[in-house]
Amino acid sequence: MKGKISIRNRSLLAKLLIAGSVFLWPMQSVYAAANLILATGFTPAQTGRIYMDTGGTWDGSNDAAGDIFSFTIDNTGPDSAFDIRDIAVAIPSGFILGQVSVAVTDSPASCTNINGITANQTGPNQIVIGIPADTDIAANCSYRFDLVMTTNSTVTTNPAHTVTFSSSYNEIDDNNGSQQLFSASESIAVRAGGLSLTKTTTEFNPIDNTVVTFDVVIQNTGTGGLFDVRLSDLLGSGLINLNIIVPPTAPTGSLISPTEYEFNYIPGGTTVNVTVEARTDYNPVPAVCPTLTNTASIVDRTAIIVPDSIATIPFDMGALTVSHLGASRCVLCGTGTVTLLLNNTSAIDINNLVISEDLLASELRVLNSTSTFGGSPIADPSRTGTVYTWALAAAVSVPANSTRELVFDVSYDTTLGINEDLAGNNTSIQASVDYTLSCGTTQPAVNDLHSLVLDQPLPQVTKQGRNVDAAQGAGSYTDTVFGHRDDDVIWRVQIQNTGPVDLEDVLLNDTITGNFDITHVCPSEATANSVATGGSPAGCSNTGGGVVTTVNNFLMNNPFGATGSTDVVAGTTEDIFYVGKIRNSCGVETNNVDIEWGCDVDTPPSGPGGLNSAAILAGGTID
Repeated sequence: MKGKISIRNRSLLAKLLIAGSVFLWPMQSVYAAANLILATGFTPAQTGRIYMDTGGTWDGSNDAAGDIFSFTIDNTGPDSAFDIRDIAVAIPSGFILGQVSVAVTDSPASCTNINGITANQTGPNQIVIGIPADTDIAANCSYRFDLVMTTNSTVTTNPAHTVTFSSSYNEIDDNNGSQQLFSASESIAVRAGGLSLTKTTTEFNPIDNTVVTFDVVIQNTGTGGLFDVRLSDLLGSGLINLNIIVPPTAPTGSLISPTEYEFNYIPGGTTVNVTVEARTDYNPVPAVCPTLTNTASIVDRTAIIVPDSIATIPFDMGALTVSHLGASRCVLCGTGTVTLLLNNTSAIDINNLVISEDLLASELRVLNSTSTFGGSPIADPSRTGTVYTWALAAAVSVPANSTRELVFDVSYDTTLGINEDLAGNNTSIQASVDYTLSCGTTQPAVNDLHSLVLDQPLPQVTKQGRNVDAAQGAGSYTDTVFGHRDDDVIWRVQIQNTGPVDLEDVLLNDTITGNFDITHVCPSEATANSVATGGSPAGCSNTGGGVVTTVNNFLMNNPFGATGSTDVVAGTTEDIFYVGKIRNSCGVETNNVDIEWGCDVDTPPSGPGGLNSAAILAGGTID
């Protein structure tokens, strides 16, 4: 056989049969010949991968030479396939030879070995596997050629790229006229990676010489892997001591320089979170607020274009908040206090404060000589309509990470009406603060709308009676009183003040329908009992004689009620007693009382606008 490796076939006429990646080449002839069965295969460098990446090959831990494309020639015929020629491999653009040496596996072991086979890439779309001259494949011998290939960045993504192996042999030894062609193909997908970069920070208003952090998110948005993904980080002015922190769960990589970290390989669909630390280094009292920026950039082997991502630490996010304390209130017939809380959450002092309070429709006014800031007296505010404005001196500030309170008193503005009007007004007020950071940046105004609590008396009125001539004592008051003609009756009116401030300027209106007569109004149980039992009327007010069924506009002044301008102290109850007689029997009549109240400083009775209980606070007795 001239020292050749034997390959045999069966015919001068070839017919190619394809089954998957196995190609059958049976030949029929009048004499014995080779019968070739061809097969191709793909063996990834990384177990389980069924595709190729763009720009390289990953074996699961390292950047490998490539994946294996195998081409198997199995001669099942009775004769050799003679004079096997070089194997031409047609490849897609971007496929490159990963390894020159080509491993050849022969089977069975008795077949002659083919050693020293190499491959050469002869063009962008072809690789040639060199076969020694006069190489035959003997009958019943099989040879598998393992070609290592990888990709570069020019390869296109495709779900089914084709790699085709082609060669030929002679059916008759050294007779090129008996040449037979054969080929087989393998399909393989190529997937590309995608790259995105995002840098953010939650830091704001940091103090000098403190560590700040930035969050960097690197994401492979594609289905293929990415190689040599290098993160570069650049600190802006005011930041020093860069520290790139990669979590242990991230893909493998290494620090290339103090400002660069390179990941060896990031699989498709993988997100990597990196923390970047730096230390602030700026002048705490500059003329202009510092701008602290951190810029991240990223590049990979295939040079995907990714915009830089910049994160900036602001000095103007929520530096100041303003709020009204819940204890702020206005007072009917009196003076209330409003407290504004200014909270500086930044590390920068706040000054050039201009604070405004719009009292809106409340008809309140700010009292002069009552304003304090940080516990110290300040000048009275200027007034424009309902807006009061305090322009604080330049030296007055809200220090970094501190709070200050603006406190002032309010009362009803009687140039707009009478004090009682406050009870029906909307007591919402709105504060606004303009300010400047000490580093010179003017900030947008902050606001707070607040509904002031109105402290006012809350009277509750009840009325009961007792028949004195029926021996009903002071403990026998009931809603319904029974009696006969000329029986003496006492009606007790109780006014309870459940509110937080004293009740003033109380005016009572009492009316009873027919068959009754009211003779006296008394300030106490004792004086009322004295009149009802025929004793002295001292201390009581006579209703004027005759038959009186209505006592209106009765002022609850001392001794009827508490002393001074107060009629019913907050949280207490005062009683007034009406004394009268039953004039006729066989009647069912009603004794009603309602009250009006207001502010004692107004001319009594309260006049128009007085607060009246007739609709909601009336008490009555049916007799």
